[in-house]
Amino acid sequence: MNTLLALLKRHQAFLVFLLLEVCALVMHFSYDYRVKAGVGLLSRSAEASVEKLVYSFRAYLDLNERSDRLAAENLELRNRLAAMEYARGEREWEADSAGEGHFRFIAGEVVNNSVARAHNFFTVDQGREAGVREGMGVLSYGGVAGVVVASTGHYAAVISVLNRDLRISAKLQRSGYVGTLKWDGESYQRVLLTEIPHHVPVTPGDTVVTSGFSNIFPKGLLIGLVEGVEVRGADFLTLRVRLKADFKRLHLVSIVANTHREELDSIATQMVSEDER
Repeated sequence: MNTLLALLKRHQAFLVFLLLEVCALVMHFSYDYRVKAGVGLLSRSAEASVEKLVYSFRAYLDLNERSDRLAAENLELRNRLAAMEYARGEREWEADSAGEGHFRFIAGEVVNNSVARAHNFFTVDQGREAGVREGMGVLSYGGVAGVVVASTGHYAAVISVLNRDLRISAKLQRSGYVGTLKWDGESYQRVLLTEIPHHVPVTPGDTVVTSGFSNIFPKGLLIGLVEGVEVRGADFLTLRVRLKADFKRLHLVSIVANTHREELDSIATQMVSEDER
């Protein structure tokens, strides 16, 4: 105790000066509005910076939830658009109703995927309980990704566009000429569009879309863009097409269900039977 008192006595002049300085600063900040405003601004700026960091951190933690929500909203918009296009084609659309629609879309996630094989497949986490059946088309990143070949209660196997066995009916959007899309096994980013007549004008950057001639995909879905002519035959061209879907980043997908599939298949079967007679 004596030591503390001796220390305070020894530095009493400095302590008195420090006390007076603090009092002066308090009075200065209290009565000078410009200083008060400046200090308040610094305080609020620091508080805003901290809040921004906290908000950014929370936003980062919420990215997965936001991504899922956006995917669900995108799926709903696809369903409504498909319904309106179908109803408009049938001349039944009304301003207060989107109709039932020819196609509907089922959201899913890719749980495994391959791109380096000659015959690639991927698996999605939606199966028969969600209404997924064999023969349904699959979209990713707004582009064609594959076709369902098998399904269980909760999962479905999809033959990828990057599979040499898969053929998809596609057309050049600008000219309307139809060909067959297939993969040559060279790159996960590119495929070939074959059987395009030799006289058709083709320009790099031309859009390639689904033809709608199958029961799998609606017409007009984006597949990719023409990069150039790969082969010039006597009668047909083979075009190199850069895919819209990035198969090394497959994550969220939409499975396309054609609500008229059974009816269309039945008609096709009847036509085949008639030809065989």
